[in-house]
Amino acid sequence: MKKFFLVFIVLFVCMITAVYVLRHEIFQLSSDVLIEKYLPEYLAVEKIEFNFEEGKLDITGLGIKNPQGYDNKFLAHMDKVTCYFKMKTKNILDGIEITKILASSPQINIERVQNGRLNINEMDKVLSAEVPSTQVLKKSSDTSKDPGIRKKKGMKLKLSDFLKITDTINIKNGKINFTDKKIARRPYLLQFGEINGTLVIDLDDTFTKVLSVNSKGSGILNNDISQNVDWVVSLDPIARKLTMSNRFEVSGLDLTLFKPYYEKFSPINIDSGRFSGTLVFDFDHGNIGSMNTLILQGLRFSQKEEKDRGGIGGWQKEIIPELIKYLKASSGNIAFDFSIKGTMQNPRFYPGPKVKKALQSLVVNKIADAFKGLSGDGSQTGTGEGSSDMEKAISLISGILQG
Repeated sequence: MKKFFLVFIVLFVCMITAVYVLRHEIFQLSSDVLIEKYLPEYLAVEKIEFNFEEGKLDITGLGIKNPQGYDNKFLAHMDKVTCYFKMKTKNILDGIEITKILASSPQINIERVQNGRLNINEMDKVLSAEVPSTQVLKKSSDTSKDPGIRKKKGMKLKLSDFLKITDTINIKNGKINFTDKKIARRPYLLQFGEINGTLVIDLDDTFTKVLSVNSKGSGILNNDISQNVDWVVSLDPIARKLTMSNRFEVSGLDLTLFKPYYEKFSPINIDSGRFSGTLVFDFDHGNIGSMNTLILQGLRFSQKEEKDRGGIGGWQKEIIPELIKYLKASSGNIAFDFSIKGTMQNPRFYPGPKVKKALQSLVVNKIADAFKGLSGDGSQTGTGEGSSDMEKAISLISGILQG
């Protein structure tokens, strides 16, 4: 997950670094020459345009190349990136401040292949190429004849001496394509689109270290406007183990879209249904703290055949359908909550308050039925005068279990 966010970070820092490094050449060479000569190999750019009247820099067709062995050419691609800037003085060589960054139609392609390799985990290989240094560029261009260039011999300039950059990237109409060739025989495809939101990246003064990452936004699933996801995410990239907070508000998501991931764990076949609610996944140095409350709508299911149950016990096969009845509201919706604790290597799932209450009611009724069978009396139980000792015992046990 860290590397996923770092892809964005490296992309924008490299873009701004290139502007600084090439500040002398920008006024002398065409964008085609700049792209061909000075961009690192992992970046692709179609066109760079400066508009000093409006104070903006437009970069068209900006992409980060995928590692080898994956289907897509790019891991990340943006139709257009616009940086609004203002100069510190009337001379641009004294420095600029990037006041706003707008990424239009960014697309991220996340791929997992059959052997389990994941492209975002291999980006360190792709990003190992370095941006050319200013020393190399000075040799390639004769700037000594330009009186407007202020040479500072013997001084090693830092990027922060020249550049001030906003920490917020505004994302418009983004898309994430997820392809998984490991989970099923046929490639599993999932698309998260119409993403609008912000990515906030706090960098140190050298622009080489990320101090924090935050994101907030919304989007839809598989081009279906009825399937909505809102999120608030924060990441501490300095922590040695994953430290991250994730909160998702989902609405109308199709349960069956995620079948490849839950199928082997489910004691029933889910034929149809949608879910809405809140998903919270917090990671504290690799430890999971998760509390989730979902409302299942239009759930239709069937019993699994013996051969399809895998390691699922027969008691689960019988109890889950009954438990669902206890979770149902008068509207027919099902309230389902659960928590996850433990480590990423050994997560443990626990029922939430609603599921616990339904389980208690289910167990109480099962015990009551068993006692009725032992008493040989199928009549209604009660606590009033005339009730049998068995009926009183059943009521007492029910109260203890449900209390």
